Amino acid sequence: MSEIGDNAPCVFTLPAIPAAAKTSRVQLRYWLERLRWPADQCHDIEAAVSEAVSNAVEHAYGPEVDGATVTVNAVLEVLPDRSRRVRASVADYGRWRPVPGDLGHRRLGLRLMHGFADHVVINEGDGATGGTEVVLLSAPIPGEQ
Repeated sequence: MSEIGDNAPCVFTLPAIPAAAKTSRVQLRYWLERLRWPADQCHDIEAAVSEAVSNAVEHAYGPEVDGATVTVNAVLEVLPDRSRRVRASVADYGRWRPVPGDLGHRRLGLRLMHGFADHVVINEGDGATGGTEVVLLSAPIPGEQ
């Protein structure tokens, strides 16, 4: 993870393995604490990003892909009214794959992301470049006094 200054972004790349979700939560928590983000608001950001990382790990790459990664880029945005929010993007470099026929209890990831984030945007890569970027916006919080 990069050094964190006053408003430095939190950028890291993780191997696309199941443990990446937990690692993303830990790294985001450290960054949010450095920003003096309210503790009760941290969970939502961490959970939304963690779910996006989990989805990338599970769905972006086939079993034949070695060295697959997921990149998280979180930045602090100061809005015109001086409130603050986090814009986090989770990017993979894989391809859209067919949805399995038997979903069972699956397909909750997007609903969870929408529940934890104020706004969710999914940018699908084109057929040539592949990859998907999920952009998550936190709910704004009051600016620092």
